[in-house]
Amino acid sequence: MSVHPTDGRYFSAGKLPETLQLLFRLSRIFGLLPYDSLNVISRSWYIYSIFPVFIIMIGSSGFCIHTLYYTNFLALNPSMFTTTLLYLTQQGMQVVCLFSHILSIGLYRSDFDELLIALPEWAYSGEKSRFAGFWTVFGVIFLTFYYTFTTILANTEWSSVCWYTFVCLNEICIYLILIQFCTLLEIIEMQLKSLTLLLSRNRNLVPLTETHYAFVGRSSTVNSVYAWQILIICTLIFINFVSWLFNAMTDVMSEHPQAYSILLKVSYCMWQIANIYFIAGSCEAVVEKVETFSAELFRIMRESKNLCDNEKLNLYVSMKQTVKFTACGFFSVGYPLVTSIIAAATTYLVILVQFSLSSSSSSSTTAPPTTLSGTTPKISFVSTLTSTSPASNLHSTTAIP
Repeated sequence: MSVHPTDGRYFSAGKLPETLQLLFRLSRIFGLLPYDSLNVISRSWYIYSIFPVFIIMIGSSGFCIHTLYYTNFLALNPSMFTTTLLYLTQQGMQVVCLFSHILSIGLYRSDFDELLIALPEWAYSGEKSRFAGFWTVFGVIFLTFYYTFTTILANTEWSSVCWYTFVCLNEICIYLILIQFCTLLEIIEMQLKSLTLLLSRNRNLVPLTETHYAFVGRSSTVNSVYAWQILIICTLIFINFVSWLFNAMTDVMSEHPQAYSILLKVSYCMWQIANIYFIAGSCEAVVEKVETFSAELFRIMRESKNLCDNEKLNLYVSMKQTVKFTACGFFSVGYPLVTSIIAAATTYLVILVQFSLSSSSSSSTTAPPTTLSGTTPKISFVSTLTSTSPASNLHSTTAIP
């Protein structure tokens, strides 16, 4: 992989590498990355991006309102109340994430421009992006098939399909934001790896340290631009993992467990773990490459007295350059975050299960709640629903997250 630390070509506009075309064009269609042919944030594309994002936000918000309207929310049994509350919280946070992303693009426009303009240089490396290629395709296909199967298996009426379409598009947008973050960090990781290899081939190391310092700053820029999105996405992953693992366990403990419902929910939980692993792994890889460069520079300097006498190199080594990724400063993003989420989710899951079991005996003797129209809602964990309301299908055995 080639790195050009001092010449102007590194900061010149050009055609995006082929490996990034799919992700970036798909993001632009959904309004998540309004760049133009010069690889800068375009005002016209930014105005366009407001419309698809706004439509998806309105559709998801309408789904939540529709759910509350057709469900006597406060009259649900504790288990259904908890699940419905978690689901509505998830939908609301996804809307907030889309809004914060569009807002971040406007607030950090110059930082976005700096990142996008630097991307064409990656075309010289010949490397292929795993996130911008395979994982973009796999994620979109997985979410599309997941929502399609759950909608079909729930016997959803055509009048409700439009609501589920908005929910699916909303989640695809959230996933594309996640992949954007991982792709930018993957690019920086590859360049840092190449930069470290150049240390042993050059005697003039000062320009390489300057490039290294620029990459450290660019890593911090990516973190700043996506800070709020990562905070919301990590929270969403936690909520999704808890709620759908709880639903899967409820299905298992039911009188008539359905294998396809349990399989779908467990697969969705595993997908959430994969997403948090993508985020944590991308951050850890950049941190590792930054520290590897510093360690290699120190090793080379020890072997040469002339390099040890260089004041700039001595100063750079003593600074111990590193980078720390956080979600708006609330918590660090790395591999410990994965284990923390799993541990916290397990704790909350135990509480939810105990809460559900303790209230099952009392709720079984209580008359079924009625909807606002006075009819009994058709919401069940163990039966296939025929109601035309998406709220009625929300918590069936094949409910959509």
